[in-house]
Amino acid sequence: MNYLGHSFFSKEKEDLFITGNVLGDFYKGRPEKLDYPSDLIDGIIFHRYLDKTTDENSIILDLKTSITDGRLFKGAIIDIFFDYFLANHWNQFSSLNLEMYSKNLYNSIDKSSIFLPENGKRTFFYLKKENWILNYQYIDFIEDVLYRMGTHYKNGDILKNSIKYLRSNPNFYEDNFFKFIDTFSIK
Repeated sequence: MNYLGHSFFSKEKEDLFITGNVLGDFYKGRPEKLDYPSDLIDGIIFHRYLDKTTDENSIILDLKTSITDGRLFKGAIIDIFFDYFLANHWNQFSSLNLEMYSKNLYNSIDKSSIFLPENGKRTFFYLKKENWILNYQYIDFIEDVLYRMGTHYKNGDILKNSIKYLRSNPNFYEDNFFKFIDTFSIK
């Protein structure tokens, strides 16, 4: 799961928890050693729990075999594909429309953004400015996200070109998204 997926599983938590969960990749080190408020620490821990649980899920492991190149990037590619499907089927999961949800999410993170590391602040600036949460529903935006991610890595062409998987077999990935959502449980 990427930003939308992480926020979705935050449910009705406090702003600090949401920030830690949605932007948890930007906090380095063992959470219990970090000097942040406890709700933020709990969000970071939950973020890592979601990542680990998702990465070990049998549906995700099977899906990774459908992506024939980029071993290190397969999980990230699937995460972004899943945010695309979550955005497109948002009304099945929430009574709040995606536009309002995205505004509320940005407001929650804004309230605790003083605790974001610099690279997290930079990412959040663009996340909000370009309204990633709402725009995840557009395949051209997904392609742009993957392309921009690819510019940050030596072997980034794999990411830059990974939209080909979604474009060539959208029903396969969508079916697996629903299988995942239907079977995924948080303990």
